[in-house]
Amino acid sequence: MADVKVIEGNRHVKARRYPPGKVPARWVPGDVILTHSQHGLFGQLIRLGESLRYRSKEDKPYAWFNHAAVVISPDPDNGKPRVAEALGSGIQKSPASKYSPDWFAYIDVDANQGDRDQIVQFAQREAEVNEQYGYLQIATITVSLLLGGRLTVGMDGSEIYSALAAKALRGAGYWWERGGQIVDETYLTPADLAAGFHTEKIRTKPALASAPG
Repeated sequence: MADVKVIEGNRHVKARRYPPGKVPARWVPGDVILTHSQHGLFGQLIRLGESLRYRSKEDKPYAWFNHAAVVISPDPDNGKPRVAEALGSGIQKSPASKYSPDWFAYIDVDANQGDRDQIVQFAQREAEVNEQYGYLQIATITVSLLLGGRLTVGMDGSEIYSALAAKALRGAGYWWERGGQIVDETYLTPADLAAGFHTEKIRTKPALASAPG
């Protein structure tokens, strides 16, 4: 069984899956998306490490996710929804429509407006200062997953996708626990976020479970 869970507060998180070509009718700032990249060495390494942690038939679909992004305020020029995400060139603001061709999970984090504002402010600030992408964190997290350890090395001013989302969610009182201990967000992978948010409603769908890649 997955051993990561969200603590702090009574949450009623809603997880919905969206196949290619489908998007939410409304992107609410402060929510999170979890998705899957079929490209890039580090994305593949993360999925490999995740597959070792989430090996059981019940938990294996969590390891399908290897990317996360935070829904932020709409584009001021055209009003279209945007996300903040960690990419190869750093943390950036991207149009949410870029995920329309992909499978993704949309996570309604069940937060009030004040908490959502905190989530968005954090994510947008990280994007505006263009924090570097955490390649070193990805490499060491992958090694940690492969070897079963917890050593993670990073550099100040760098971030990875799942850590960006998890840290932003502090604004809504989200904390993460594994084995009865609080987890540093640096250790969290997209699969951990999926497990923590109990994405049972989407992970049991054959279409998602059998998605390519």
